[in-house]
Amino acid sequence: MCGELDALRQSIVAYASGFDARMLTPAQAGEVMGVCTQIEASISSVKALAGVRCAEGHSWQHQGYRSAAHQMADQAGMSPSSAKRALDTGRRLADQPEVAKAALAGELSAEQAAAVSDGVAADPTKAAELIDKAKHISLPELNEEVARTKAAVTDGEARRRAIHAKRSLRRWTDRDGAFHAHLFGHPEDGARLWRALDPIRRRLNMMRREDSSPKESLETLDYDALMALASIAAGQDGELALTDLLDLGLFPQLDPTTHTPPTTTPPATTSGPSSGCDAPDLFTAPANENPPSGEPGSPISDPPDSRPPGKHGPPGASPTGPVEPAARGRRAKKLAGSSARIMIRVDLDTLLRGFPIEGELCEIAGYGPIPVSVIEDLMANENAFVVGLLTKAEKLLGVYHHRRRPNAYQQSALDFLYPCCAVAGCSARAGLQYDHREDWARTKFTVMDLLDRLCFHHHALKTRKGWALVAGTGKRSFVAPDDPRHPRHTRPANPTPSTSTARAP
Repeated sequence: MCGELDALRQSIVAYASGFDARMLTPAQAGEVMGVCTQIEASISSVKALAGVRCAEGHSWQHQGYRSAAHQMADQAGMSPSSAKRALDTGRRLADQPEVAKAALAGELSAEQAAAVSDGVAADPTKAAELIDKAKHISLPELNEEVARTKAAVTDGEARRRAIHAKRSLRRWTDRDGAFHAHLFGHPEDGARLWRALDPIRRRLNMMRREDSSPKESLETLDYDALMALASIAAGQDGELALTDLLDLGLFPQLDPTTHTPPTTTPPATTSGPSSGCDAPDLFTAPANENPPSGEPGSPISDPPDSRPPGKHGPPGASPTGPVEPAARGRRAKKLAGSSARIMIRVDLDTLLRGFPIEGELCEIAGYGPIPVSVIEDLMANENAFVVGLLTKAEKLLGVYHHRRRPNAYQQSALDFLYPCCAVAGCSARAGLQYDHREDWARTKFTVMDLLDRLCFHHHALKTRKGWALVAGTGKRSFVAPDDPRHPRHTRPANPTPSTSTARAP
């Protein structure tokens, strides 16, 4: 066997030594890349399985390595963490013949094999389903499917305790001298962090656009928002000052006029009307039905003026009191777009039962599964606007109105249906934009059945070059104008909302 493998290695090395990509057409280069990808996938699975067998011989101990992963990392020229992941995958594949067969055949990349084997280890009955999904969805979406698979067969509280025990913030500097950080913790912690950074990011974006600065990515603005928060916490004002953060609703425990804790205890907020049961009211719609236009934000987005009147004052005001516009100058301008919130996707039956069963959702959109106890904590302490799973009794598909932007009801439904870009294979979550399949300037109505959420890249392709999603709902293919599946070749001449399903909110 080793001789055959060595002969294969020599053949590949001989081919690679004479390879010149400039001699290929772009189409031929694509074919070569596809074949190499399949070979790489097969070889990575062989290496993982062989690495596990090598570790069983404990040669790493005799050679002075700290672990089998360190030995593999040294021999393969990879990091110990990557080697450990490969060995973990190899150990799972050794006990999963169906997944191992697909991985060795090159049908699953190393990362796909790691994800699928992790899910199958939790629920062996999901092997065929996860292998099939890995071939048709992106890696982030596959990871979400695996997370749901594991959540359905494991105790949520036990999983939560395990994550808590391993929570960490890793920091390191790469070979270019750049700083890196990696957070590991509860999904609601990630949502809480994003909710604090999102208004700072949007304020920075607004200020820089007024200064005609070059357009910056969301990731760049997120970094600057975190650094602005750290600088202000250290008493160093930059583009933003503490008064700006108070104006954005951050640090509600401080009096915005004095920057000190208020002397009086603020009155306790009360929940909405009682529903007659002990379960929290997760299906209360936001007050505003037509929030201002602007960046729809990430999958955890919310209209800035959807807060109940009387609790926080008018939209854009500080929750503890007004800040004089004269003291803020141009920074007093109201932020465009939607502010961040924690959006929980939960099945009503799960909420009432206290735990999910297979096929039911209980997760923070964009972050992952959570136990029901987290929902109770967030409702009690965070005052988060929560969107539940659409029930049979409350059918939102077909709700429409005669304004361009989706109303608050439709935005909630769209956020649930499209937590990431609607294009198949695209896992973008930040900066999603609400898109009309039919031009609103022609139809003059906004109907749920004709709305999608697209990332900036795919929305630009649709607007400027005529690309479009194929007919249907949910994640689907995004095709060029000359593709026979393009809606212009299949849609009726004058689409109108169905009178049987459309109704005004």
